[in-house]
Amino acid sequence: MDLNKEVKSVEIIFENCESIIVPADRFTNFFVSGIKQNMVYQKHLDFKLGELFTYQCEQVSMFISYQDESELDYTYNIDDEPLGMFVGNTTSNRVSDRPNILGRVVDSNDITHLYFLDENEDELFKLAVPFEGEWNNSLMSVDKRYGSKSNTLVVNIAKENKKEDEE
Repeated sequence: MDLNKEVKSVEIIFENCESIIVPADRFTNFFVSGIKQNMVYQKHLDFKLGELFTYQCEQVSMFISYQDESELDYTYNIDDEPLGMFVGNTTSNRVSDRPNILGRVVDSNDITHLYFLDENEDELFKLAVPFEGEWNNSLMSVDKRYGSKSNTLVVNIAKENKKEDEE
């Protein structure tokens, strides 16, 4: 991991392996705490030390800017150009190409990982976020905040976000 490389975008990975790539300049604030490292080997992977280490955290807060509600106009399983990771999918998963896919964050509370990417979209750092539940993350909340110049999606993923009715 090269700590001197600049993060140019963050790929948000969802429970069903869909993802969106958000440019770094769309984040107005980013907070991660409780990062710990694990070493995991699975038979289908190479047994190389550099590839065995994974990172997970206890809490993530992301503040993502957007201009208007049309940028959140994405409905999972209904959108004409889905984000599915099927062979031959020619649609872009970049928010800069398709602003409305930012709405995927609002549509389902199911973020599992964050990949920090460089200018070539090579992975600098992979981070697993706290996740409880089968398909939806009971530890995740998303709020919309409205401002005079831009609006903000506030995404929090942490143990204290667990809904009381699910305990």
